[in-house]
Amino acid sequence: MNYKIPGFLAIIAGILAIISHWTSSVDFFAYMFAVIAVIVPQTAVALGWVIVVLDFLAAFGGIILIIGGILILASKGFWGKLLIGFVIGTTLLGIILSILFAAIGGVLIAGLVSLVYILVTLNGVVFILSIVALVIPISKDKL
Repeated sequence: MNYKIPGFLAIIAGILAIISHWTSSVDFFAYMFAVIAVIVPQTAVALGWVIVVLDFLAAFGGIILIIGGILILASKGFWGKLLIGFVIGTTLLGIILSILFAAIGGVLIAGLVSLVYILVTLNGVVFILSIVALVIPISKDKL
């Protein structure tokens, strides 16, 4: 029965994400894949398609959260949590890289201010709800 809580939290987070126009980013992966494609040119086409799929998923973070919540409610906990984890991971990576680039550029305080801004706005609520939906355990019989 406890599979309902993470499912509904993910759906609520997805709706709030759509309302706030929240998206995550895969720019870091695109950069890393571009470097790999230069080193190993045979992988360029495959890596390009991977980036297209990842970028599509990240651009629709709210919809992906809703789909993840529905999958959890439909007793597909692994797949639902996998989608939620992807959205959280790309978002967290984007936040970390923003702070890192701000520190390298000598404006660390601006990066930290933007982090606080993200966490106290609707985007922060979406991020926190998504994390809670991901970490709440699902009963084993519903996986």
